[in-house]
Amino acid sequence: MPYGFKLRKSKGHLVRRSNGRMEVFGLVIIDYPPTFFVRPWAGIRFAVVEKLFHLVSGFNPEYQDATRTVGVDFWRIHGQMGFDIPLQNSADITSVTTRLQTIYHEYAEPFFAQFRTLADVDFALNCEPRQRCVYGGLPHNRCFRGTIIAKLVGRENFNEIVAVYRTFLQTFNNGHFLPSFEMLLEPLRDIHPNGLL
Repeated sequence: MPYGFKLRKSKGHLVRRSNGRMEVFGLVIIDYPPTFFVRPWAGIRFAVVEKLFHLVSGFNPEYQDATRTVGVDFWRIHGQMGFDIPLQNSADITSVTTRLQTIYHEYAEPFFAQFRTLADVDFALNCEPRQRCVYGGLPHNRCFRGTIIAKLVGRENFNEIVAVYRTFLQTFNNGHFLPSFEMLLEPLRDIHPNGLL
């Protein structure tokens, strides 16, 4: 596969692994008869983060290896024009492929470069923990992963980060995720930063 990626047929996306970090370039196919729309997305998975996250995530084990630490649906940031790529018949395949290559080079590659390290992810998730983060996924998952990463990188204001996310989770979805968040804090107490940056 080009650019060092491998196809994960079972998941329907391309992956590139290195030292506990996995870059993913994937497609979502939207069916609006008579047209299909192809929506590309990108994500990055840090194994050390996801291992801790899934201690309390409740995800079915068969799906746990596909979760991403940070991700981006390009259309959510840049709009549907040019990121919902129409595919009506085989004659469109060349133009769709060309557009996907352009999106990969102009948007996915910079995204991968932006999040090379856990410190990069910590900056995006935790510098403004009260503000929405387009890369953090669902709000409660951002709280979980933000807390994990803050601990792993040795963030000085870790307790403040925990307090912000705890306050948010107390009201989000009627507090449904708060018990799992409190459970997550237990294994984190024994973790010390160890050069994962």
